[in-house]
Amino acid sequence: MKSRDSEDEAIKNTFPGIPFLSVLTIVVSTDFLRSVTRQLLFLRFSEGV
Repeated sequence: MKSRDSEDEAIKNTFPGIPFLSVLTIVVSTDFLRSVTRQLLFLRFSEGV
């Protein structure tokens, strides 16, 4: 359990004032949006052909 606390401290030091979960959420949602955009572009291209 001690190592987990030090990990959390390291994360807080890496992202000062930014909770790790919110950073993770932003990264995941950005990746999700990117994949959705790619699918929409692919659909549009396949319809155009």
